[in-house]
Amino acid sequence: MSLVVRERLLALLQERGADYRLIEHQAARSAPDVTALLNIQPHQGAKAILLRVEGAVQPYVLAVLPGDSRIDHKQLRHLLASRNVKLADPDSVQQVTDCEIGSVPPFGELFSIPTYVDEDLFNNEQVGFSPAVLDASVLMPAQEFRRVLRATVVRLSKRD
Repeated sequence: MSLVVRERLLALLQERGADYRLIEHQAARSAPDVTALLNIQPHQGAKAILLRVEGAVQPYVLAVLPGDSRIDHKQLRHLLASRNVKLADPDSVQQVTDCEIGSVPPFGELFSIPTYVDEDLFNNEQVGFSPAVLDASVLMPAQEFRRVLRATVVRLSKRD
C-alpha cells in the first residue's frame, strides 16, 4: 500500500480543483469488488493497467479502461507503434508505481509515464478508481475526471 502515492494523488486533485469524494472501505483487489463496494456499475470503474512496451523510448505506459472491458491488444500495438506490448509483471508494477496490482491510480503523470484512457469511460455519469491503496476509492463525475486527467483519450478496449 502506498500512502505516499495516495497523498500525491489527492494533492494533485485538490490542486486542479477537482470535485471528488474519497471513500474508505474494506480492502478490495479486483475491479468487480471495488465497484460492488462503491455501488456503481462495472463499466464505471476505471482500472489502470501498467503495460511494458518493447523497443519504445518510454518502456511503460498506463492504460485506463472501464472495469468490464479488456485491452484490444491489436489496437494498442498500432497506437504505440510496437509489435510487443504486454502486461507488466507484479514486480515491475511495484517498482514503477510503488503500488500493488489493483491499487494503481489512473494518473500516469504521478509516475512520469504516458496515460491512455479508453473513450468509453467518459460515457458514464461518474467514475470510481483506486487512490493507490486497496482500502479506499475516489468517486467523481466522469467529465470532471476527464478535465483533471492528463491523458490521451482513444479507443483501446473490448467489452467482456
